[in-house]
Parts: sequence; structure tokens; C-alpha cells
Amino acid sequence: MSGQSMADTWMAKHFITDLYATYRQFFCLSVLPLPISCFMVLFMLQEYGELSVKDICARLFLTRQQMTPILRKLVTDGYAKKGPSLSDRRCIMVELTEAGRTAVQEYWEDLCQRFAEHKKKEVHSFGFSRG
Repeated sequence: MSGQSMADTWMAKHFITDLYATYRQFFCLSVLPLPISCFMVLFMLQEYGELSVKDICARLFLTRQQMTPILRKLVTDGYAKKGPSLSDRRCIMVELTEAGRTAVQEYWEDLCQRFAEHKKKEVHSFGFSRG
């Protein structure tokens, strides 16, 4: 994280806050197969590929203590797998499984659908119609 500027750090923190607000707004009433914290890790792995636990923690502003139960759940449920780095056996690497990729895709499609529905309701609430 040493290469990140203050602006990048600020933007990342606000992204996480916005993501959580989006979760609260769109998913509180639906049943998700995983907690939002697990989906945040899945999205991170989808975006960047295999990452070390240290990198995931740094990118999501989580401690290793916070990450432990998240990774345990993802690995136990078959969404991710972890193992030692080939270059440094002390470093634990995490990557998505096929089930993890499927979960990300389904979650993303559902999120897009909910945004589209929300946008349509918002437009109608202002008395606008699509023409």
C-alpha cells in the first residue's frame, strides 16, 4: 500500500462506505448466500486475481483478525481456496474457485437488476416517463 496516494486511500475508503450503503439499500430485504464482507473479498479477487491475505486486507482496510473468519467462510463454502505463495511460503495466497466466480457473476447480475428497478422507480417518482 506504500504506492497509494492519500487521494487513492480516501477514494477507496469512500468506495467501501458507498458499497455498504448500497448493500443496505438494495439487499437488506433479500437473502444473500454470504455476508457482504465475503462478497467484497470475492469482488476483489475477481478484479485482481490471486492475492495475498496481506494485500486483500490492505485494499479493503481490514485487519488480519477481521479477515480470518471471512476467508474461513469462503474456503469452507468452496468459493475460494488458499495456499502458500510459490515465491514465499510464509505468504498465504487466496484465489477464486469456479463456485466463487459464479457467485460473483450472479451477485453482480442481481445488483444490476436492482439498480435498474430502483432507477425506474426513481424516474417515475418524479413524474417522468421514458419516451
